[in-house]
Amino acid sequence: MNVLVALVPAICSEASSALEADLRSQHLLLEPARVSKNGYGTVYEIDASLVTPCGRAVRFVSIWQVDAGTDVPRFITMYPR
Repeated sequence: MNVLVALVPAICSEASSALEADLRSQHLLLEPARVSKNGYGTVYEIDASLVTPCGRAVRFVSIWQVDAGTDVPRFITMYPR
């Protein structure tokens, strides 16, 4: 997660575990903007705001994949919108 933190100025490097928790609690609860399937499983694209530890709302797209044979979302990447 530290690579992602470097891309998000509103979140300091000490908060990398908070970023992961926030993504799981704030993004994974929302309906995906797009769903697609690939050879590895189902990919979900979630486009929504993420409230940073500083209280600032920043809009991000996060990409998650549920691998075939599992039911646990796996974080792939994220980028600001």
